Parts: sequence; structure tokens; C-alpha cells
Amino acid sequence: MGFFDLNIPYTDSTPPNNANSAASKSTRVKIVIKAMELGYTGIAYNRTIRGVMSDRDRCSIPLLAFSSLLNVAPFLSSSVNLHRDLLGVPRSSPFRQYTRLTVCIDTASQSQALNSGNPVLKTYDTVAVRPLNQNAFDHACEKAEVDIISIGFSDKLPFRLKLPMIKAAIKRGVYFEITYSDLIVDVHLRRQIISNAKLLVDWTQGKNLIFSSAAPSVCEIRGPNDVANLASLLGLSIERAKAAVSKNCRSLLASALRRKHFFKEVIGVQAVSSSGPFDSGKPWSANWLNWDPISSIEGDLLLDDMAKSFSSSSNVSKTVKAIDFDSVIDNMPSRGFQVKDLISGTKAASQSLAKVKSTLSTIEPVELSITTNQMFEKSSKLDLLPETGKTSLDDTPSQHLYGDSQKLYLASDATSRNLYPVPVSFKRKTALKSERRVKMA
Repeated sequence: MGFFDLNIPYTDSTPPNNANSAASKSTRVKIVIKAMELGYTGIAYNRTIRGVMSDRDRCSIPLLAFSSLLNVAPFLSSSVNLHRDLLGVPRSSPFRQYTRLTVCIDTASQSQALNSGNPVLKTYDTVAVRPLNQNAFDHACEKAEVDIISIGFSDKLPFRLKLPMIKAAIKRGVYFEITYSDLIVDVHLRRQIISNAKLLVDWTQGKNLIFSSAAPSVCEIRGPNDVANLASLLGLSIERAKAAVSKNCRSLLASALRRKHFFKEVIGVQAVSSSGPFDSGKPWSANWLNWDPISSIEGDLLLDDMAKSFSSSSNVSKTVKAIDFDSVIDNMPSRGFQVKDLISGTKAASQSLAKVKSTLSTIEPVELSITTNQMFEKSSKLDLLPETGKTSLDDTPSQHLYGDSQKLYLASDATSRNLYPVPVSFKRKTALKSERRVKMA
């Protein structure tokens, strides 16, 4: 089972303009890539014309090749395989490209041109009609030799849907098309589209009904399951909603291609290559069993070929030469900034910082332990001041004396070492001062 979107708008600039042609081709490539990534197996490029047909309206739609797709999305084959596995679509199924012509008719002469003998219509794979009045709609349902009747539900219908006309079209094998791009973009038209399209859905019950995007940009295209959910809003069951983007589209394409390539839709003539090998023991009917009724021949893209072309283009040399940074640094000019100077300066700074840390870690607080009795009796043994200065203890600003009943601490910076001892009492200070005065006298 495959999924199809049979309405991808195609616009050709008249007169030809290189800028417009490049922009439209880029948009078309992005839409096709998005459709492939969402799991679709076939699309149709739709060209819309108004008025009387002429030879200028012959099919001139160029089909896309592998190179144009892989240039935009190199990993396209892997993403396509992933979504196909999720949707249950065989990986071996080719991606098909078809051409379609939509004719807007409002007069009897335009309606008469829609016949099987028209050479312009034979150049397209499928032919659709968009009636603009009641007579054109009745003629399209009863007599026009077309594949699709496309109805624009976003605008007010210029005709009235009739159940006998719809049944006549279904009996002739004509399919009705509903587009969903306006249903997503415009919120104000959503109610009008649902109310108008629901009548057609109720009368057809999903038979000979297809859903297409008609998306002018890549932002308005949705996956098959999302389209089925949108169709369920109109009253269809999930099975018939999925058939509107898969089974019904396949039947439509098989009927249209049979009408195009077969005489009276029965007899087909195929040229046999004289250069190819011929096996007399193999029956000719063996090739008929492998015949694909919906093959677009020129527009078929095989994912295996895409994967092979991607793998061949992505092959690179595995031997990579490493960069020698030492040689690069040595070959730099002597003037100006040099990388090796920065590296050596960083190393020297880190070494000096390590030395400072090690020096600070080895410093320990000075602790002097004496008894209080010996302090009064043998105070001469405690010489806290250097011999050269002989300065008094009270006049020394950089050193402070702390003590208790058992220990005496000397610290140059008590705050940095987090030492908070009990200060010496006022009586002990007075005793020390009086003892020094007696000694000096």
C-alpha cells in the first residue's frame, strides 16, 4: 500500500523569467523532499489553465532527478526509509512523479474540448476539471472524459451539488477531489470548508473520493495519517479516510494510465530492444507478471539508486594527517605575539603559584609555654624582644602578646591565623612593668 498526493501546484512563468523559474523550482524541490520524508510514494505536478486550450498548453513539466534532491537533502534515503517503516510501506516501492492538468471551464465550448481525442490532454498523466457554473458541473459529471472533478470549497460554490449528478460521475469512474491546504491555513474559512465538503462526503460515503494538499509551500503539506485525521472531521471513518489518500488514488492512476498508454484501454504496444539478450526458452508472458499498472516510467525514483548515489558521493579518504603544533609554533615569526611565549609564561606562573602555596603551608604558629610562677620569678629568661632594639613591649605595634594561666602565644597576625586567645589581665601587665622599672634602677 502506498500514499499519494495528486495535487502539487506547478507554475511556469510567462514570459520566461530566470528568477521566478529558479524560485518556483526551489519551492517544488522542497515540497517533493517533504512529501518523500512524510512517507508518500507518489505525487502529481498540477498545472492549472483557464480559457481555450492550445498547443502551448502541452505538458512541459520537468521531472526532478536524484541530483537535485540530494543537493538539498543528502540524508534523504535514511529519513524516507524511517517513515516508510512507520507507515508500513515497503522500502522497495519507488517514488513516482506524475503530471496533471486542471482545466477551469465555464462555457460549453471548453467543456466539449475535454475528450479522449484531444492531443493536449494525452501529454498529461491525469486530467482534472474545475467547473465554474451549474452547466459545467453537470457536463463534467455526465459526459466529460476526465479523471478528477476538483471542487474549490474555500469559496462559495457557484453551483449546487446534486445527488443524481454525483452518482452518475461515480458510475463512470470519475473521482472527486477535496483539498486541505486552505483548511489548515485560513481559520475563518475552516467552518465554511467543512460545512460545504461534508455534503459531498455524506453522498459519496468515501467512494471515488480523494484528498490532496494543493500546498503552495512546504509548510502546508501534511503526512498521510494527519490527512486521514482531517478527513475524519468530515464524517469519514479512519479506514475510508486512509483509502482516500492511498487505495482510491492508486485506482485513479491505474485507470488514467491505462487510458493513456493502451488502445481502447485494453491493448498496449511495447517496443522490444533488439540489443538486449533474448532467451527463447523463457515465455514472453513472464514479463507481464512484473508489469506495474501505475508506473510513471520516466518519473520513477528508486530508493536503492538514491542510497547508492549518496554512498558514492559521501565516500572520503579515511587517512587523515595529524597537525604538528610544535612545528607550527616554531615556524611562527619572531615579531609580535607568539604562542610559545604564552605557553611558557603560563607554565612559569603556575610553578611560582605552586611554590607560594607550599611555603604558606609550612608556616606554623609560634607557641611559648611557661608557667605563671616562673614568669614572676624568672622573667629574665623570657626575652620576647630582639637584643638590638630593646624596645618596650607596649611600643611594638606589629606584635601582640596573648596568654592564659598555662600558655603564652606570640603571633604577628592573629587575625590571619584565626587565633582568638584570652588577653593578659591588667594585674599581670602592671606587675611586669614594675619589675622592669626596678631592674633598670
